[in-house]
Amino acid sequence: MKRFAAILILILGIALAAEPSLSGDIEEITTEGYGNIFQGEKLIARDVAIKDALRVAVEQVVGTLITSQSKTENYQLISDEIYSKAQGYVEKYEIVSESAQGDTYKVTVKALVSKAGIKDKLSALRLLLVQENMPRVVVFLKQNLYGDGWNMYYDNSSIAEELIQKQLLSKGFFIIDKTQRAANLDRAAVQSAIEGDAASAQKIAMFYNADLIITGTVVGNTQEQNLYGGFLSASVDMAIKVIKSDTAEIIAVQSKNHKLAPVSDKVTGINKAMELLVPKIIDALTEDVMAKWSSGSRMVHITLKGITYTNYNKFAGFISERIRMVDKVYKRGFTSGVAEMDLETRKNAEEIAEELSLREKDMPFAVEIMDVTRDSITLKKVQ
Repeated sequence: MKRFAAILILILGIALAAEPSLSGDIEEITTEGYGNIFQGEKLIARDVAIKDALRVAVEQVVGTLITSQSKTENYQLISDEIYSKAQGYVEKYEIVSESAQGDTYKVTVKALVSKAGIKDKLSALRLLLVQENMPRVVVFLKQNLYGDGWNMYYDNSSIAEELIQKQLLSKGFFIIDKTQRAANLDRAAVQSAIEGDAASAQKIAMFYNADLIITGTVVGNTQEQNLYGGFLSASVDMAIKVIKSDTAEIIAVQSKNHKLAPVSDKVTGINKAMELLVPKIIDALTEDVMAKWSSGSRMVHITLKGITYTNYNKFAGFISERIRMVDKVYKRGFTSGVAEMDLETRKNAEEIAEELSLREKDMPFAVEIMDVTRDSITLKKVQ
């Protein structure tokens, strides 16, 4: 009897050891996955749907880690291994429900995701950069550092720009050399962009084939202090925006100041204050951008040309009812046969465009996809 009890305890111990507990390093996620059914192959679509659900579960945990760690992590380069091997970070999963819905297979999965496994490899920023297809960045600043008037560096980089680019490069961003096409640059648009005009910033970013443009102002000052025999202090103020090229959306804004005293002379003091300020403002901007990217939803802008107002309403209804993971459709306007709308969705524009192409036969009218960027799609009605 004692031997039987010992065996039973051993079996229970093994079972408990095999069952992952919901510790601080394990997070339970319930999510959905989808797979397209081609030529009636439901089993293949089911496998794809399960992988999709597990990938989304891991992405949700990554988003949580980004939110909690972004202020303390040293961002180091990693590959897209977490996304390509998402199942390796899932301790266990069970299928809650599954069904074939037309030409789509849907599964709901409850997964236990290992945060510890992700932390070992995770550099939050690099992971998001990979997810966002390594966005290209161009930097244009306006500076008045030493009291000699405003300078706008069209062809070359200012000291502030060089420091910002260095910080961004250290975090893994792809920086565009703006001198390559400077001769044909619209300088008036640059000035408008720096002064806050998002449409001008979008124009400059698209001219350089950049996904993001960073614009703003940098001001340096020195002041004589009369305390304790007198000394010189220096300060630098920076105000910077990050704007997306495809939608002209401002995704991050930061303003910061750094003061330094005593300093030996004006130029040395201002340069030192700026060297100390730039990492702080870039860290803050990076956190804002990361929070935006890891929020789980995004806005995808759609421009639809050559339609009537009735077509506009029908297409908006079709998107809302038939395109997966679109939470809300915002109709932005209709002018001379051109409709504008924004989709609040967990997909990027490429994924939306792909699904539109797969559902051609279900659309209220035929459309041709003219242009696709990360967060925008241009369509034209086929006459």
